[in-house]
Amino acid sequence: MAMTRLQLKNNVAIALERPGDTDFLTFLDSRIDQMLFFLFDMHDWNWKHKSGTFNTVATYSSKDLSLASADLRSSQDLEVLWDSTNKRFLSKVDLHIIRKQYPGGLDAGKPTRYAPWGTKTIYLDPIPDGTYTLNYLYLSKAVLPTLDADDLETVCGVPDYCQYLLEKLVLAEAMVIDNDSRRDNLIIEIEKVWKRIAIDADMKHLESTARFKFWEEELAPYGTTYDDYLRHVWWDGC
Repeated sequence: MAMTRLQLKNNVAIALERPGDTDFLTFLDSRIDQMLFFLFDMHDWNWKHKSGTFNTVATYSSKDLSLASADLRSSQDLEVLWDSTNKRFLSKVDLHIIRKQYPGGLDAGKPTRYAPWGTKTIYLDPIPDGTYTLNYLYLSKAVLPTLDADDLETVCGVPDYCQYLLEKLVLAEAMVIDNDSRRDNLIIEIEKVWKRIAIDADMKHLESTARFKFWEEELAPYGTTYDDYLRHVWWDGC
């Protein structure tokens, strides 16, 4: 069952014998924020890999992805950019390569490559000459809770099978305020036990939305699965 921020705070407060301590609960808000960032960087979690989409606009070469994907940390975190209209992947290059090749920036056509620029902007090359639907995969950053009622999975993106790891991390951080001698052993336990259990659970969810379908799958009749496609390729349908 997914937790709210308040439930997480109360669990930690009870474990450290500080239930009802409002100052301590307020202190935990900042610790939860910091540990969310730490948790996201701890492992290449399946739930960090997300997808987005946008439509190109003729004559416009740049696209700000911040509206389509608010939890995108950087345009460098795009893993794949796929033109679903023309059925092809776009290659990633540096913007200076495009600018050197086309200093006037007047070339137009179906984009074949893109260049990250700035925080969340990409430039397409050639400049789109029409409307094309582009899909992308990206690594998301942590979205911080702002209310005690915020659900840690819905708002922050942390699934229920990793929330106990977050709770252990917050508990370890909270122990600093009392110089709790149990903290060192808890950190070892997190690394050797809880982190590994969470990663194992996460690995079982890899075949979810963490990839684009092959175009053969997209065009196949409804009900054809990824496994069906692999059997067709490797065993000729056997």
